[in-house]
Amino acid sequence: MMTTKVPISVGFALLAVCVNGMAQRDVVEPQLTTAMFETYACHYAEGSGPADLDNVVAEWNEWMQAEAAAQYSAWTWTPFYFGPDETADFVWVGLAPDAETLERGHDRWLAKGERIRVRFDQVARCGTHYNFAATNFKPTPPRPDTAAGVVTLTGCDIAKGKNFSDVTRVLKIWAAYVTDTGSVRGMWVLRRAYGSGDDAADFKWINSFPNLAALGADYDRFRARGDNKAKELFGDVFKCGATSVYSTATMRVGISDQQYKLN
Repeated sequence: MMTTKVPISVGFALLAVCVNGMAQRDVVEPQLTTAMFETYACHYAEGSGPADLDNVVAEWNEWMQAEAAAQYSAWTWTPFYFGPDETADFVWVGLAPDAETLERGHDRWLAKGERIRVRFDQVARCGTHYNFAATNFKPTPPRPDTAAGVVTLTGCDIAKGKNFSDVTRVLKIWAAYVTDTGSVRGMWVLRRAYGSGDDAADFKWINSFPNLAALGADYDRFRARGDNKAKELFGDVFKCGATSVYSTATMRVGISDQQYKLN
């Protein structure tokens, strides 16, 4: 919900962690929540940087409050581990609880937000604007400091003969397992709804962490267990490509429910 233009394919990700032994017991399946998730991939204007964006965001937050635009949360993602296809300086990520809420906000933004849109355009221009249905498989555990965090993003393809119901089934099992191992990640799956062009991946997998140390701890924990169980669980259902990692910063918290928080 920033500018009307935007650049690049957004890198979302997964830490495709591997496990050796799944506990032999009944697992409590998570209750899934679906939200609307939008991304703008952006470049800073010449002479501008994160501090300039922060100044505009402060004005934008005042405008959002004056407009009583409550149910919209936003973050910026800055590439940390990434490949040559990632050319954005940052990705603006917005989240609303449902499509009507998101689009009502867009109507308000287009009708009344011209002054703030001009301010955003002075700082950054964005070349892509995508909309996703985002399903939360594991809420991010509450923590006192949510100003910054880390997300991983991977594009995944569903195997021939399988469908998203199969993906949902195994990811529910995986979410329960990582919870039992003590992981502090949150877990989302994105499916493209709107945005020009064909998406190369069937879905995108996001894992969120409080910091890089937590990401590394998960990597060490599951690497030590081996990869047999992950292959057994996911191998004939879906396969994922390379993972990108982003540093995140909270721009606005408009939804209090933990299932709608990325940091």
